[in-house]
Amino acid sequence: MSDTPEVEQSLSEAWEENKLPIIALAFCFILSHVLAMFIVPAYEEAEVQAFEDPENPTNSLVYIVIILIFTAFVLWIAKNGLDYILQLIFLSSIGITFIYVFYPFFYSYGIKTMQDILEPRA
Repeated sequence: MSDTPEVEQSLSEAWEENKLPIIALAFCFILSHVLAMFIVPAYEEAEVQAFEDPENPTNSLVYIVIILIFTAFVLWIAKNGLDYILQLIFLSSIGITFIYVFYPFFYSYGIKTMQDILEPRA
């Protein structure tokens, strides 16, 4: 409870005010999952996977540990006011994500390494 005299909004009123953004967000969520299902064959063709043995149950533990370490690192950076490093980390992460997302498509067009990009075949 707060000391400010704010009137709480009912769920139906909140829905009426925010109907379009909520529907758009749900559409983006569904669209991203549908697109992900369509691009799986490209990843399988390029033999892209996160771990050598995807059936290994310790893979989840590795992910959790990596996430916790990275989160602690980001919080330490934010606490020490190193905002420019945070910006560099997030922009680099976006760039690396684009590389991982589009790599299978490059692979299907015959671009398997950076060497293929730098020295095109005749």
